Amino acid sequence: MATKINGLVNMYRVTADDWDSWRDVKSHFDVSRDFAASGLIGAEGLFGQSWPDLDMLPLGWLTDPGVNQGPHRSCALSIEEQRSQMTLWAMVKSPLMFGGDLRNIDDVTMSLITHPTLLAINAYGTNNKEFSGISFVRGSTHTEVKASPGSFKPISEQLLRLSNCQRENTKNWTIEPKNRNMNKVCWNDGWAMTSQLRMCLHWRVQPNASSDWNIIRYGEHNLRRNGQSYVLASLMEEICLDSSPNKALTFGRVKSNYFAPCNYHERQDWELTPDGALLNTYSGLCARVSKVEAMNEVDEARAWITNGSTGEIYIAFFNLGPNRLTISTELKDVLNMSHIRDKMGKNKGIDNEHQLESKCSGFDVWNNQDLGVVTDKLVSDVQSHGCALFILTCT
Repeated sequence: MATKINGLVNMYRVTADDWDSWRDVKSHFDVSRDFAASGLIGAEGLFGQSWPDLDMLPLGWLTDPGVNQGPHRSCALSIEEQRSQMTLWAMVKSPLMFGGDLRNIDDVTMSLITHPTLLAINAYGTNNKEFSGISFVRGSTHTEVKASPGSFKPISEQLLRLSNCQRENTKNWTIEPKNRNMNKVCWNDGWAMTSQLRMCLHWRVQPNASSDWNIIRYGEHNLRRNGQSYVLASLMEEICLDSSPNKALTFGRVKSNYFAPCNYHERQDWELTPDGALLNTYSGLCARVSKVEAMNEVDEARAWITNGSTGEIYIAFFNLGPNRLTISTELKDVLNMSHIRDKMGKNKGIDNEHQLESKCSGFDVWNNQDLGVVTDKLVSDVQSHGCALFILTCT
């Protein structure tokens, strides 16, 4: 869809709502990588260029999602996580929109959102992309893991969608017993039958409602028998399949736009037809499951790279995992990146068939440390959910 609309606008949202949880922040890395790889960062747009929007930055003094209450709490992200989010948004050249209360902004938040290096990357960086030429060591171990293109293996995942009920591939739902007190509705096309990640939704009846009111909900909860219907044994907050949800979930919550908090509206009343369609009579739409290609990868560490406006190179290491990582890259791998090598090679009159030799000095942005001459490797200890950001100036 992005390739159809990018020429009509200057910016467009590419994720659901982003709030101050690491799960939300982490879920933006794959999206960012894919949009960069597709050449959509700074692509042709309305009267100029267009930019994928990763959503506002939930930093500083905030409210909560879906409440009618003003700002009343601090951002739940750690300082390391906030730096990671701001650095990724800058590298992706996402529009930078502050989502906190400017009337009560603190010095740390102000210094982060106005950081001159991040603003320079966001405004002037070119050829921004994820960089796979890194390796890392976990904690105090000595086992090195290469985060190279070979680490990325395509797998298939299932995505729930809503569509016209006349489509032939909407009639693959069946009720299956989970145990003697509980049923589930599962998608059973040929591919899903062999998948360990088969899409199943739990079926129940709203308490104290008519017997023909059925709600499909997502996730696991204990249910108990009550007459001829199934009701919740626990009244915890729930997420239900909704034909037109009016309250957006955060991006890290579910991989479908069709789940919303349960409210027993007709939008959440589903019928399993005799021919195997899961129908919502309110919208006239049917649920179906499609297969999408995803990535199963060694994704504890990520890196992004970009060219600066005066020939400098920016490179960021990200630690997405729960443990401290020592992340490194070979300088030759950085210089052999095609867009960097072409630019520097042209300036120095070096043919691309020959190894580019260059003397580079480095600066660690977050530690405010001059690294001097970088000879062969760029190495950093990166805390859990944190990042390192470097500027390389090569001559």
